[in-house]
Amino acid sequence: MYNQKPNKPNNANNSDYFIVDDLFQPAFFLKLHQEFYSKIEEFEFYTEYCLLYGRSSENKKNEDELLRALDSPIWMAGSASHLDSYNYIKNQFKGKENFTLFIDSLADIKILKKYVFPILDIKNVKIREKSYKVNLLQKLFYKNYYISLKIARYENGSGIGLHTDNPPKITAALLYFGYSDFISRENGGTQFYRKNTSSEIGDNEYLIHEDFTLIDDVSPIQNRLMGFIRSNDSWHGVAPLENIPNNVFRETFQINMMKCTNYSSELLFLTKLKNKVKKLLGTYK
Repeated sequence: MYNQKPNKPNNANNSDYFIVDDLFQPAFFLKLHQEFYSKIEEFEFYTEYCLLYGRSSENKKNEDELLRALDSPIWMAGSASHLDSYNYIKNQFKGKENFTLFIDSLADIKILKKYVFPILDIKNVKIREKSYKVNLLQKLFYKNYYISLKIARYENGSGIGLHTDNPPKITAALLYFGYSDFISRENGGTQFYRKNTSSEIGDNEYLIHEDFTLIDDVSPIQNRLMGFIRSNDSWHGVAPLENIPNNVFRETFQINMMKCTNYSSELLFLTKLKNKVKKLLGTYK
């Protein structure tokens, strides 16, 4: 299934993201690709328009300026906000042998470490169900994470502004399926940026901005995995797609590792108490 000797993770420009080409053995990815497109039209997608303030510093946010949206939406299924995106996506591919094998493998911490998140320190990690209630001992001795999944389809004119993603996301990885017309394109990738100012800039305020330096533009090549560790500096986005034919989509399968925040009643009480003490001491963030 997985390529036993995939191309070495490439993160020469930034230690917090990586690129792995040929993640799967070619024959297995071909089967994944076929199963993906045999089911994709049956999904119940929701749409989301990227909202942003402007393209450059000449279009800076001010009190009178309203948010505007890109012309085309992103079509999505699953996501970290979904009640249980892992099992939802898995059920959508029920009966698809290879996709089921792939999704099942994402519950194996050894597979995640070796192939999906190769630069992440995942010692003492336990993969839980999203609904699992973490107790005090588990909180003390383990890093308790769950996996969320999302399929995203970008069409001509759609994109997403500069953002860092939000906690409790630990890390994210994108498996690119390329374009739905099976034509390979270099454009339509994911861009990584370095913020060059201490000024506060909110998520999705800009598509491009003079206070950001482009680090890398990762092309959406089939069988490529791109991932990053989420932080307050993990700025990335997708520039609006251009010159893409009608009814053609850029397809991605996203794998997120999320921190479990569903606590037992005992742990919830202690967490609230700790936060109250921090607020009194002025150390709460």
